[in-house]
Amino acid sequence: MRYQKWYLAAVAAGILFGIVWNLWHNTIRNCSEKDSMANARAWMYPAFRVGCFLAFFLAGIFHFAGNEAFRQNYMSKLQDGMQVTVQGKLCSKQLKNGQYSYYLDHCYLSIGQEILPCNQILFYQTSDDDSIGQTLIVTGTVELWKSASNDGNFDAKAFYESKKIDFQLKEAIVKNVYGAEDGFGEKIYRLRRKISGVYESCMSTSDAGVLSTMTLGEKNLLDAEVKQMYQKAGISHVLAISGLHISVIGMGLYKLLRKIKCSFLTSGVIAGTVIGGYGMMSGLGTSTIRAVLMFFVLLFGQWIGRSYDTLSALGLSAIVILLDNPYLLWYAGFLLSFAAVLGIVAVGQTLIKIKKPFFTFSENFLVSFAIQLATVPLTAYFFYEVPVWSMLINFFVLPIIGVLLFLGLLGGFVGLLSVRAAGILFVPCHWILVFYEKVCRLSVSLPGAVWITGQPDWQKLLLFYLILGAVLFAMKKMKQRRGFVFIGCFMLLAVLHNPVKGFELDVLDVGQGDGMYLHTKEGTNFFFDGGSTDVSKVGTYRMLPFLKAKGVKKIDYWIVSHTDADHISGLKEILQAEYEIDHIVFSKYVLNDEAYQELLALAQTYGTEILKMDCGDIFTDGEAGLRCIFPDQTYKSDDKNALSLVLRYEDQEFSGIFTGDISSTEEQYLVEHKKAGSVTFYKAAHHGSRYSNSRDFLMALSPEITTISCGENNRYGHPGEEALCNIKESGSAVYETMECGRIRIHMENGKPVVEKFLEGR
Repeated sequence: MRYQKWYLAAVAAGILFGIVWNLWHNTIRNCSEKDSMANARAWMYPAFRVGCFLAFFLAGIFHFAGNEAFRQNYMSKLQDGMQVTVQGKLCSKQLKNGQYSYYLDHCYLSIGQEILPCNQILFYQTSDDDSIGQTLIVTGTVELWKSASNDGNFDAKAFYESKKIDFQLKEAIVKNVYGAEDGFGEKIYRLRRKISGVYESCMSTSDAGVLSTMTLGEKNLLDAEVKQMYQKAGISHVLAISGLHISVIGMGLYKLLRKIKCSFLTSGVIAGTVIGGYGMMSGLGTSTIRAVLMFFVLLFGQWIGRSYDTLSALGLSAIVILLDNPYLLWYAGFLLSFAAVLGIVAVGQTLIKIKKPFFTFSENFLVSFAIQLATVPLTAYFFYEVPVWSMLINFFVLPIIGVLLFLGLLGGFVGLLSVRAAGILFVPCHWILVFYEKVCRLSVSLPGAVWITGQPDWQKLLLFYLILGAVLFAMKKMKQRRGFVFIGCFMLLAVLHNPVKGFELDVLDVGQGDGMYLHTKEGTNFFFDGGSTDVSKVGTYRMLPFLKAKGVKKIDYWIVSHTDADHISGLKEILQAEYEIDHIVFSKYVLNDEAYQELLALAQTYGTEILKMDCGDIFTDGEAGLRCIFPDQTYKSDDKNALSLVLRYEDQEFSGIFTGDISSTEEQYLVEHKKAGSVTFYKAAHHGSRYSNSRDFLMALSPEITTISCGENNRYGHPGEEALCNIKESGSAVYETMECGRIRIHMENGKPVVEKFLEGR
């Protein structure tokens, strides 16, 4: 459904743009009311062009449908854990985290007695024994990609399917190898590895990682902290091989050849060959392919004596790329790469043609602003935050990127002959990278350096781009651009403002652990627990992306029921990520152990205030209240679970109880002390353990909705059969995160409505 919406939106927008553009461009400009023949011709050409446009879209739809049918023919027969044999040609490989990623294309999949053609396959090897271009026969266990289970989380299934990689083989064994070694692709790959080795031997690890990524697309050495710093500063685009790199290297070489009196054909063939080889060496990412294809169009135009039209070259490259893989239409890299070029041409150049700026700085500003207008909404959609100072930072970074790329590549090739000579060339590279680092750190330290935007609806994005096109059309018609920057800024603010509205409770899928987000009607943000024992970096990859996708800029009160790892591991990561948390709330009777002391130290380091609740204490928020009902001073225990902070939330329409990991003993205590009144929502105690969720307790609560947070195939057997029976006997509907993904509860007409993230996926 998500893909269908995107595709239909793209078709509708494209058709509308094509009709409006062609009718305006050919009819209004060329139509003469006095000449009926001219009038007929003026309408004939737009009709022909719109017809071609529609024909391309219809062909695209059928092409996509054919690819989808091809994929489903074999995917419907695959299951996790199935043993299969695959034959395919090794098309590329990468070294990452000490192992080699092997990618096979032109594959045939053997399932039982059936042999089926299939898309690309990924598997891993600990040693690099095979050459690109060879045909491999591999056996292994199928592992299908997993969909995201929470808002904002990385969707492995969508990501790899957009690259036409439908599954990976685990425990893969290469049985047979056919074909000659040391083909052209393998030679290019080894050259890349050798140049990367030159960087590693001549520079610091940090500099080598950045330069290797920037010039070769080799990300194995790139430090995660440096990558994050570049992203926050808004210059991560310099790390991707794109039009900037192709322009600097390709056009530089082409102009040099023309200056020394080489013919157009000779200059074009040499420059094109070099750029084609460079594209292959750098891995042929989507933005690289787009830039290389556009460069080839430019060279061809130069050879035949035609002027270069950027939009035509861009359109041709899009057709070629999508013809090979139509699924890239939903890939962030594809959309951002094409949006950036469209921003320059369709927005920036249009504004400059309306009125030529007096200063070069003004022209550069307009082009930079145009790129931001085109790409920032997409950045917010895919990454949920935007670097505020990126346009300013790029004014300092981009002017010297050509020097860095030229010296970096030259030093890499020279280093193959003389490491000492390469070291001399790398000295300026080091200082440029030091300058980049200082600029990035300064920008990140500025107030509001990163703006958490939330994820805009796709309808909002579509409306934004339609309005942007209409504004440009009107300004071009009126031949003036006054006020465009103000209008553009207002439009950006509108598309980037995506706050949570009204009451909402989200029970996240964190595997074997707990994590819940509560937004009150008054706008206060609570988070309950946050950890996992079976999901690595749960805070970094599940909880924090969820909060950013929701547009939650800070948490007012982070409630910690107790300090077991499955309740606080993610919280610690989020503190270390410097996400804003105003208060961390503990029970007054929390055990003073090592985990508690570690949290206190982290809170102090990052400026978070510590609060403690006693039985009867309450947070009030307008009509809503969050009251502590357990433990109290009379209840004694040395067990963390038994002293879990139990809270009851109430407003005019909704009530809920958050139980931590209490057992049936504590539940009985609550019943006896009449603290277990009926509720709308019940967070199943201790992940649905059979030692909790007792019958008497549930009958006293009589919840309408019960959620159970637990991991798939967990070793504890959660949820227990007895607990499930008790919950269902109380009349409650039961939802489990391992089946539903994120579970959302909001109110409609005074009644709770439950949404499951994985429903319909």
